[in-house]
Amino acid sequence: MKNIRAKFAAAALIGIATTFVSPSIVYSAGQFDGNWVLNAAGAGGRTSQEGGGGGTACSDFRIPFQISNNQIVGKYARSSSDPTEIVASPTGSPMTGSVQPDGTFTMKWEAYNVSGKISGNTLTATWRGQCGQRSATGTKVSQ
Repeated sequence: MKNIRAKFAAAALIGIATTFVSPSIVYSAGQFDGNWVLNAAGAGGRTSQEGGGGGTACSDFRIPFQISNNQIVGKYARSSSDPTEIVASPTGSPMTGSVQPDGTFTMKWEAYNVSGKISGNTLTATWRGQCGQRSATGTKVSQ
């Protein structure tokens, strides 16, 4: 009889404990989790009034970001040594977003709303910025 009471008590405790585990905090690793880099070519040619000599109004840039539990997370800022480089920074602007099971994603950083698609270890992305519609490609660089 003592064993039955002990088994019942253990089962009751497990039941009570699992009641308090919220589904919103139970995550599993997503298939797209890891570190990614997005590379965009320059866009928007300059006119002679804007400095002449050709060039682009919106330069090439590179944005590293992380996907964890299908969420795009991190704080990023423009590099002080190279403004075309975006770097992780504890004082930077938050980058947020999510990745759906089919690989489509949306993310926001500063005033930019980016959407795209991940396939395997590559991605494509588009957004509208000061130079109009832009696009970029990216790759997964580590898990």
